[in-house]
Order: sequence, then C-alpha cells, then structure tokens
Amino acid sequence: MSSAPMTRVLVHGMFRSGTTLVSRMLGAPRGNLVVADPFVYVFKAYRALLHERFGARSIRPEETTSDWFQDPDHRMHARYLDADLSESVPPAFMERIRRDLIAWKSDQHPRLIERLGELRPGSFAELFGDLLDLCGELYGSGDLSLLGTKLSWCEEFLPAAARALPDLRVLLVTRDVRAIAASQDHQRGPGRGKRPLLFYARHWRKAVGFARHLTLPDSMPTGRIAHLRYEDLVADPEAVLSRACDRLGIPFHPDMVRPECFRDPSESTGWRDNSSFPATGSGIRSESADRWQATLDPSARRTLESLCGPELRWMGYDLSGGSSGSSCAAPERPLQRLIAPGEPLPAELPTWLQDQPAAEHLTNPTERLLEYGYEELRLQAIEGLDLPPALVRQLFPLPNSLARLRGAWRAGRQLNPVRQESIFH
Repeated sequence: MSSAPMTRVLVHGMFRSGTTLVSRMLGAPRGNLVVADPFVYVFKAYRALLHERFGARSIRPEETTSDWFQDPDHRMHARYLDADLSESVPPAFMERIRRDLIAWKSDQHPRLIERLGELRPGSFAELFGDLLDLCGELYGSGDLSLLGTKLSWCEEFLPAAARALPDLRVLLVTRDVRAIAASQDHQRGPGRGKRPLLFYARHWRKAVGFARHLTLPDSMPTGRIAHLRYEDLVADPEAVLSRACDRLGIPFHPDMVRPECFRDPSESTGWRDNSSFPATGSGIRSESADRWQATLDPSARRTLESLCGPELRWMGYDLSGGSSGSSCAAPERPLQRLIAPGEPLPAELPTWLQDQPAAEHLTNPTERLLEYGYEELRLQAIEGLDLPPALVRQLFPLPNSLARLRGAWRAGRQLNPVRQESIFH
C-alpha cells in the first residue's frame, strides 16, 4: 500500500444532502481523489464488535445504523464516541466485510472488489487506512496530495476515525430535511425508494446534532473538522468551499467550482450528475436549494416541520408554519399530525427497509400512536417540561443538546448564514 504523505479527507452527510457534489468538487484538481462510499461496512462491522466486546445486544453487521432516538442500545453511545478503531478485526468479521462489499459494491467498484484479497489482517484502523490507500492506488494518477471518501450513516464513528488516522480531515455536509425528503422521494436510480417521515426526521436530527456537537471547540482538534450547508454551497460555491478548505488546511483550487472538471474515476460509470430531478443547468445549481417547495407533498412538509421545527430553526432554516402555510405560524404539534396523510405506502419503501422497526408505524396504529407520543414528549421537553435524566438521554442523546435546543427555541432564533459562520469552527 502507498505510504506517501498526503492529506486524507472524509466527506460525511445524510443521504441526498449533497455529499456527492462536495466530493466531486474536492476531487476535481489534479492530484486530488475522493472515492464514493465503500467504507460503511467497516464501521458496521466495528459496531457489531463493540456490542460483542461490551456484552450489549447482539447486532448483525448488516443492520441499519440507529437514529439514536429511543435507541434500545443507547448505553453503547458513549462507547462509540470514545472508540479509536484499535481493536483487531476478527477473521469472521473480515469475511463479513468482504461479503458486504462484494454484494453491494461490485457494480460500482469492480476493480476494488478484485483486489480485496490484498487487504491484510490487522486492526480496524489499519483496515480503514489500507482500504483508502488501495482506492488511491487503483483510481489515482501519480502522486496524490489529497485522498478521501464520502460516507453516510456513520456520524457516531467520526471521532474514532479521527483518532485512528491522525491526518484525517472531516467535512460535514447538512441540508434542509424537507429538501432531502423531496429528493429521495423522487429518486429513480440506485438507492430509490421513499422513507417514512419519522425516518427522515430522526436521522436528520441525528446528523445536525452531530454537526453541532463535533464542531464545538473541544470535540475534535482545530483544523480537522469543518461544516457547510448545501444551500450555502450552491448559492456561493467558491466562497463557501474555500472557507471550508481553509479550515481543514486543504488548498483551494479553482477547478473545485468548475463542473466540467468533475470526475469520478473510482466508479465504473465515471462521473454523472446525482440529482433526482432533470438537469436544468451546470453541476452546481442554486435552484436546487428551494426545489422542495414545489415538489414535496404539502402534508409531508407540515409533518416534517412538526418533528424538526426546533432543529430547522437551530440550523438557520425558515419554517413554513402550520396548515395555513404562513411563515409566521407555529408548526403543528406532533400529535396533530398523527393521522395526517403524507406517509409512504409500505410498498413504496426500499425492500431493505420494509421489515425494519422504523417502518412498523406505517401499518400498526398502536405503534404510530406511541412513536408520535414520544415526539410530542420531546417537543414538550424543548419547551421546558422537566423529564427524568434517563429519559432525556434517550430523547436527546448528545451532550447538552436539550439545553441548546431549548435556548434556541425560547429565543425564536432564526440563524442566518453570517451568524452560522461564527458558530461552526
């Protein structure tokens, strides 16, 4: 494997949040390479190992990652955040990782799949680094100054990855949950299939919670993490990306904002636009930021705002309000949305999600009442209701997240991009 010094970067965000665009931008200059996501299976296997080591619930590596809301494994969260990938990869786990890569990435990464047998036994940290280096060897051209990957679903393991690879930089990407839902609902290519509204809301709240948590000064070392919002990026690509690069110690290059320079040598099909909607311009389209307003089901919008209102305000997004659509109106309560339309039919979900607990409320009225009841309780806590500490940890799993949300909600804070820049480090 290559041992030449280079900057390594991990682009992370929720699905349909713009991580593909950001990775193509960073990988545009000669000497830079950012590959599409073959690494989630390493972290899923690592999660299963931690559960085994600490006597937690047995978990299959193929299980979806948790949204951390009312998580039955919530006592493991601190283990995830304190991990460092130093544990050795058991042979059975290594075989599982290989099988998952072959099953899910053969079409996307055929050359990588052919070389999996070269990955050496060792720790999870070494496996992650070796897999990234192998991608650089396969898809790079000459000496690389930047080598990275994009990834989703693994927020809880970003600190572990940073400890494992001292040169790793992390760029977090977030996007309005309403835009994510609209984009995913209209996706027709790989990864298509709608998601339950609670699924969107809870995974998005986790993503933005980690964006806030990890960008605090004492969460990760200065110069190793940055955050940007998709909406800000497409509105002013050069200013927003160059600022993120500066924070990460990555040289900004003009090719990063030239769509004609975008490429993806790591995928068998090469670079292609990843939008769910017909192209109307270049690869960086500012109109994509607000397209959800015309394409998202209005009832789904109101439900998402009832579930994510505090975080939407926290992240600087305007709320459309209640059923009147007035921007001055408060979102409806979660229990007001209990029997509202807008949820997908079970058959509209991807097959891997149809039998998951996250979809049970679509067909089970009792489960739906319970889940929306928890959402109502969560909102009441943000508004000031005192809850037992054990319940707070399950509804607001990240440190001090309830206090921060409560403060922003009480102040009615509508953060603008200028204010955001003073918060994200």
